[in-house]
Amino acid sequence: MKRLTASVILGLASLFPTAHSAVAQAPEVTAGEVVNRETLKAFVEAAKASLESATNFSEVASLVGAFRSEGDWKAGSMYLVVLTLEGVVQFHGADLTFEDKNVLDLEDARGTKIVQEILAASAAGGGFVEYYWDDPAVASDADADSPKLTYAVPATIRGQEFIVAAGFYMDLSGVGDEANIFEILEITARDVQDRESLKAFVEGIRVIIPILEENGPAYLATIQAAIRTEGEDFKYDSIYLIVLNTEGLVIFHGASPDFDGQNMIDLKDANGVKIVQEIIAAAAAGGGFVEYHWDNPAVEGDEDIHSPKLTYAIPIKVFGQDFVVAAGIYLNAATAVESQSWGQLKSGF
Repeated sequence: MKRLTASVILGLASLFPTAHSAVAQAPEVTAGEVVNRETLKAFVEAAKASLESATNFSEVASLVGAFRSEGDWKAGSMYLVVLTLEGVVQFHGADLTFEDKNVLDLEDARGTKIVQEILAASAAGGGFVEYYWDDPAVASDADADSPKLTYAVPATIRGQEFIVAAGFYMDLSGVGDEANIFEILEITARDVQDRESLKAFVEGIRVIIPILEENGPAYLATIQAAIRTEGEDFKYDSIYLIVLNTEGLVIFHGASPDFDGQNMIDLKDANGVKIVQEIIAAAAAGGGFVEYHWDNPAVEGDEDIHSPKLTYAIPIKVFGQDFVVAAGIYLNAATAVESQSWGQLKSGF
């Protein structure tokens, strides 16, 4: 009965296509202004706040009607979706045929359980989900699909629990007419095999800085999406990039977006090594290696003692601000230094 009631409340938005009550006022960040993670989060949080502030049925219906109309709350492929905790679509800003359907097992072309990931992100209080989906604006993605980033939050609407979400397609074609971010590294993540190639990979990231500064912050989402794309120049298996500020705040994590925005300054490995502090210190010295132990997903049984890992870190300055960029390799994985034990490698530092 609860699901039916919620479906009726949200579905009746079609009866109020031109309503403009107080709860339907423009968000601080409109749908057309969403260009990166920060603006996407602000947009979805505004929708949540508006829905939760609705005091009666008429206001909910009016607000959802505004969500369905092109304008502040909907712009092209940027639209809102409301789900139940069971994965039933209560409102879809772009496709009415999805409404009242259970999409819990919906997968992308790479096997990502999209809705289950969205539910988990919401259950954590709000979070981002990355996956691939057909972008109607890109004719060439019919088979491979395009990368999409969604932000989801929990919302209590008229006493019932829902999930509010929205996402945008991240353009990976490049950040300018000539620059192609997938073709600018001399040493890619796939090439990393040892200390020297790890250092060259991280140092090579400096070529991105002028591209970003020339095109502006709006292209940050494009660059982040490229850096997180598996199998391309910037991420391959367990080789990925992280960006920190000098206080230990994770600005970007190439493998686990959930780390973004967390301060990890006191993070330690199983032996007490303060990993992030060591990485920041290595970068402050102009660049350097850090050795520690960390759980390797490819190695069963290392959950307690973890596996040896080697990271290289450098300092960078973007838009006048100081950051640290780093990447690492597991020394007992496929990218390990051949013919050298961990002890031998340590002795050569």
